[in-house]
Amino acid sequence: MSTLRERIHELGNWHNKISMAAMVTSESLSGKKISKMTDKERDEIIKKVVQRLKKIEEYVVHADKIIEEAKPFLYKQIGADTEIPSKTK
Repeated sequence: MSTLRERIHELGNWHNKISMAAMVTSESLSGKKISKMTDKERDEIIKKVVQRLKKIEEYVVHADKIIEEAKPFLYKQIGADTEIPSKTK
């Protein structure tokens, strides 16, 4: 069994992995002149992008599992309709 703090921290870690993988994937496509690459170079970039997208999907699944695990507990403890103050206001 984990504490809520541990699970929220783990969720943050998965979010960070998703963000980093998305950034690396984006950079791999934006900085190069894809139209001027050889077919072999283009195929290699596409292969790497597909691998990273699969990782992003895996990370999202892990984050979703944490949310689904925590949701019933949180709803029971503090209620599903409890308002959460926004720090952006």
